[in-house]
Amino acid sequence: MSSSCLNAHVEKIRKLNAKLKLEEERVKTMANNINRTLSGYLHNKIIDDCNFHCRLAVFSKNPDCNKRHDINTAGDPFYVEELSLFDNDIECIFFYDSWNLERTEHPLACDFLCYSMHSLIFRAPELSWQDVLAIDSVWIDLKVDYRFVVDL
Repeated sequence: MSSSCLNAHVEKIRKLNAKLKLEEERVKTMANNINRTLSGYLHNKIIDDCNFHCRLAVFSKNPDCNKRHDINTAGDPFYVEELSLFDNDIECIFFYDSWNLERTEHPLACDFLCYSMHSLIFRAPELSWQDVLAIDSVWIDLKVDYRFVVDL
């Protein structure tokens, strides 16, 4: 692989990481706002319990990538991971530490990696670098379950 091609790939991954980091911050702000509201609901017994569910979904328009992951329907994600990133008890350090595990001469070894990027690179053995480079869109879904309990 030529150095210009490698540099372009590294820059694409850096750009994706930067965008994911911004989205993590945006979702974290929303989750904190929702948590404040939920605390009031719990305190006032409007709800009995609640849970956050967070999902990272990755999409590509690249037909080879989608074929590798058996995606036959346009618009379906080729990778999905459930994250505990926005639970009420997650420490702030989770968002501000680098999750980069590269310790070699890798071109990204010194880069700060947000947790979502870490998930794509280090926690998803089914994803190759080729798959990461084929990413066109990432969704971070944040959902809340409200629990209402009736004891008999």
